[in-house]
Amino acid sequence: NATLHTYIRYLKSLFNFLVDEDIIIKSPVKRKLVPKRERKNVIIFNDTDLSDILDVAKDRDINLFNYLNLLLLTGFRPSDLLSLKVSDFDFVKNIINLNISKTSKGIKFPIYTELNNFIESNMSEYFKKDKETLIFEQFNIEIIRKRFLRIKRVLNLPTDFSVTLKTFRKTFATRMAEKGLTIQEVAFLLGHDSVQTTEKFYTDVIAD
Repeated sequence: NATLHTYIRYLKSLFNFLVDEDIIIKSPVKRKLVPKRERKNVIIFNDTDLSDILDVAKDRDINLFNYLNLLLLTGFRPSDLLSLKVSDFDFVKNIINLNISKTSKGIKFPIYTELNNFIESNMSEYFKKDKETLIFEQFNIEIIRKRFLRIKRVLNLPTDFSVTLKTFRKTFATRMAEKGLTIQEVAFLLGHDSVQTTEKFYTDVIAD
């Protein structure tokens, strides 16, 4: 449903452009053709599944273990995390300079205590490389997806799209909401342009 809405938005943009350029008279994309947006429940990892996933990753590949932990501790999109270079980490100002591929905007993500402790304990060698080196230079998104799928199979987790690499992002957002961060703060950390995108992470937290 979400993908369908994205494609329809592209089509509307195209046909509106053609109308503006007097190539066609009116857009064929009608409001009634657009399906209602589905509101799905937010699926996050429980502590047991999360611990099992990270244990298997650590046994198989320490780089994969570090990558998945950073997904959990930052909420970055999987591809955005792969694009980070050594120079994007500023340990003087305690920020990560992240360029968000989906919106083409940059944010300064705080290196908070728990994140800093993990990096110091597990990833100090990464930052001895050349500053223009990718942090996870050994991976691309397809390699990560395939290795995560293998972990799901080992642990008998659903192999459909109900649990994906983006579930780490949703788990991060929910945890930040549980810690008491405001919806505006979580929206900033996730790089959302609107808090409406973020508010779904608060429904279960508020109910609790």
